[in-house]
Amino acid sequence: MIKPIKNNYECSVRPFHETFPYALEWFVKDSKKKLQHNAYFPYEDYRNDYARKLKPSGAIEIKKFKTKPR
Repeated sequence: MIKPIKNNYECSVRPFHETFPYALEWFVKDSKKKLQHNAYFPYEDYRNDYARKLKPSGAIEIKKFKTKPR
């Protein structure tokens, strides 16, 4: 018989806005439609680097903001 593994550690659960405080929103034109995209990051420099990579790929209306409590 297989015995279940018991984990004796606590996993801390933090709210979403504390885990990923930085967010990015952008739009991509697809024929006549504008598609909205969002991405969430734990660090501000990750968000800034990703925003720089989006510009040459045709992203428009890039908006940086902080997440709010949900």
